[in-house]
Amino acid sequence: GFNAPYLVGDANLDGMVDVADLNVLGQNWLGHPNTWQLGDFNADGTVNAGDLNKIGQNWLASIPLAATAESVPEPTAALLSLGGMCFFGLRRRDKWRRHTRSGRSGMMSLCVESIRRLVGKLKH
Repeated sequence: GFNAPYLVGDANLDGMVDVADLNVLGQNWLGHPNTWQLGDFNADGTVNAGDLNKIGQNWLASIPLAATAESVPEPTAALLSLGGMCFFGLRRRDKWRRHTRSGRSGMMSLCVESIRRLVGKLKH
């Protein structure tokens, strides 16, 4: 199966039934590929008029952007957060050493202190 949402006739699963999908159907016309990506949209084992009809039913239809973007994670935010943690971690390694020597859990203590400062700055 495919991850929903998808359109019947969308061979390349780009979210739109268009000329690219019609080309896939044409290249496999009357063949027996048995796969969606090669134009067998009705799963009868042959690329034929039944599959062309499926393309016609959804011709130039597309999946709304909100439906496809809903479950896509944003990797840039995670990378920026990780980069920021590394940058500030390196900047404050002297503080880290002081915390670990004092007997407290260094990383946890440093994180809690950083969060308190950030929250304090946001309040003012």
